[in-house]
Amino acid sequence: MMNHMKLMVAQVKVKDSDLGEELKKTFPSVFEEGLGLCTKEKAELQLVQNARPVFRGCRPVAHAAVESVDKELDRLLQMGVIAPMGDDTMGDERGPRSI
Repeated sequence: MMNHMKLMVAQVKVKDSDLGEELKKTFPSVFEEGLGLCTKEKAELQLVQNARPVFRGCRPVAHAAVESVDKELDRLLQMGVIAPMGDDTMGDERGPRSI
């Protein structure tokens, strides 16, 4: 509890909807649909010559979360964040090989 100006304040109640609306008005760009943009940091991608891709198997997903994971993957696909691989040349731990 806080003793301020000779008053004891134990709890302050704010409606969640009021706070949410106030935040949306104050920071509209944060709540826009779509991908955001990082302007605070500069990133640099350094590629290694002749590097070989490393196969990583699929991570297990809990049965209860499969539907929500599928929805999120579809959303990211529609936004252009991810793209389907197309072929399954890397779907083997031994990597791509010629027949």
